[in-house]
Amino acid sequence: MRFVTRRVHDRNASGLRPGWHFFLAPLMSLANNTKAGRCSIDRRRGVGLVALVFLGWGLSAPSQLAGQDAFAQKPNSVESQVADSVARLASVEFATRRSAFLELWKLGKDALPALEQAKREGGRQVSESAAVLETLLQVEVFPGDQREAAELVELLSKLDPYAIARLCKRRRWVLAEKLVLANDELAHFLGEPENRFLLNRLVEMALEQGEPLLAWPIIRRAAPTDQVEWIANKLQLELPAIEATDRYRLAIRKYYRGDIDGALKVGMPDAQRIEMVTRGGRWAEFGREGLQRALVGNEQRASQLAARAVLLEVAGNFRAADQQWDELLVPRQEASQGPSGDEVQTLSEPQSQAALEILRRVGNPTTGNTSQLNQFLLALILSGRVEAIEQFLLETDGQAAFEFFALRSNYAAAFTTIGLRADLADFDSWLKAR
Repeated sequence: MRFVTRRVHDRNASGLRPGWHFFLAPLMSLANNTKAGRCSIDRRRGVGLVALVFLGWGLSAPSQLAGQDAFAQKPNSVESQVADSVARLASVEFATRRSAFLELWKLGKDALPALEQAKREGGRQVSESAAVLETLLQVEVFPGDQREAAELVELLSKLDPYAIARLCKRRRWVLAEKLVLANDELAHFLGEPENRFLLNRLVEMALEQGEPLLAWPIIRRAAPTDQVEWIANKLQLELPAIEATDRYRLAIRKYYRGDIDGALKVGMPDAQRIEMVTRGGRWAEFGREGLQRALVGNEQRASQLAARAVLLEVAGNFRAADQQWDELLVPRQEASQGPSGDEVQTLSEPQSQAALEILRRVGNPTTGNTSQLNQFLLALILSGRVEAIEQFLLETDGQAAFEFFALRSNYAAAFTTIGLRADLADFDSWLKAR
C-alpha cells in the first residue's frame, strides 16, 4: 500500500548520519532486558478498506457477536467449517461475506493456514479479506475487542510511517514489525537520513514501555546495513542469515565482527571493495590496479595519472609514485603561456613548471575540463606540489589565490595578492581606496 507524505530533502554531502547517538546509548544500557517477537506478513492494497467495511457494518451491534445467527455451531469439523467460510468470502452478497468473515474471526488461529492459502490463491476480494483476518488473528485481536479492532484497522487503512509510530505507542509492536517487514517503501522512508527521527522516537517509546529491544526488529529492517551490523555486534543482538550472493553484506558482517582480512577476501566489485579498504585502513590495497581504475577511471589523462601517483603514495609504494610523477611532469619545450596567451612567469623547479603547464592546459576556459582540473589540483595538493597551484591561481583567480595562501598561513603572500604590503603598513590607504 503506497503512502503520500511531505518530505524535507536535506541530505548532507559529508555523509554524516544524523540522529543515531540518541538511541544507541539507551539501547546499549538496556539491551539484555528483553526480546521482542518476530514474524512476517504479506499485506495487499485495500485490506484496510475491506476491514473497515466489515467492522462498520458487521460489528456495530455487540449483541450480534454472541447471537446464534452469526456463530451457530455446525456439526462438521473445524477444517470443513473454515473451508466453507473461506469460500463464502467470495460471495456476491454482502450479508454472506459478512457472516463468513465473522465466523472465521471467531474460529481464531485455527483458521490461519486456510487464510494464508486464500491470501495467495484467492481472488482479490477473498485475498484482501483473508489478509485482514490473518493480521487481526496474528496480533491476537478477537471479535470481543471491537473498539480496539476498529482503531487498528483504521490505522491499516491509511498506513504511513506515522501510523507505525502510533501502533508502537499502543504497544502493537508485532503488528508494526509485520507492516514494516512487508512494505519496502515504508522501510526505505524510515531509513532515509531526514526521517530517522522517527526511528529515534520508536526507541524512546520502547524505553518508556520498559522494553527497549521492542524497537530492534524495525530498526534492523529500516536502518542502513552498516548501522544495523554495528549495533547488532555491539549489543549482541540477533541478525538474519545472509544469502551467499549478497557479497557486500557478508563483507560488512565480517568487518564488524573484527575479521577485516576476511571482509577483504569476500569477492565483490572493486567499487564496493574500496569501502572495506578505507574502513579497515588497509591502504596498501590502493596499489592494486583494479582499485585504482575504480577510483580514477581507465583513461590516461594527466589528471588521472596524477591521481594514480597519489594512490601509490597512499599505498606506501613511493618508488612507483615518484616514477609516475617523473613520467607525467615533463616540461614541454615550447614557451609557457598564460590564459591570455601572453608569455608569463616560469617556475625554477622543472616538475613544478610541468605541473603549471598542465594546469594551464586543463584549466583553459575554452578548451579545458573542470572535473579534470579539480582532480589534478587535488592530486597536487595531496602530494605537496603546491607551487604550481599558487602560480596558476595568481594568473586566473586573485580571490582564490588569496584564500589559498591564507588557508596555508602564508599571510604575506595573501596580502600581496590583494594589493597590500606584507606588513600591512598601507592598510589605511588601501581601505580608503575601496
